[in-house]
Amino acid sequence: MEGRETVADLNARVALDDLFAGLLEGRVAVVFTHDAVVRVASVWALDTGAEIYRHGEVANCSTTMVGVVAGVRRLVRTNEYAQLEGLALEL
Repeated sequence: MEGRETVADLNARVALDDLFAGLLEGRVAVVFTHDAVVRVASVWALDTGAEIYRHGEVANCSTTMVGVVAGVRRLVRTNEYAQLEGLALEL
C-alpha cells in the first residue's frame, strides 16, 4: 500500500538474523510484539518471500516460536493460544 512500510523494510528493521547471531548457544530471546512482526518472523523462519506474508492467522495474545537449529531457520510453533483457555479476568 502507498506510504506503508514494505515487508522487506519491516524484515530489515526487525533484524532477526542479528538477533539470533547475538544469542549464545542454547539461549533464547523473548519478544513481545504485534502481528506484523510475527508475520515477518514466520516468513523469515520459512525462508520464503513476502508473497505469503498474510497467509497465516495471528490471534491476539498468541504465541509463535521461531528459531535456528543447526544453522537452519525453523518455524517451531505458530498461533498458539491454549495458555489463554479457561482464563477468566475479573474486573
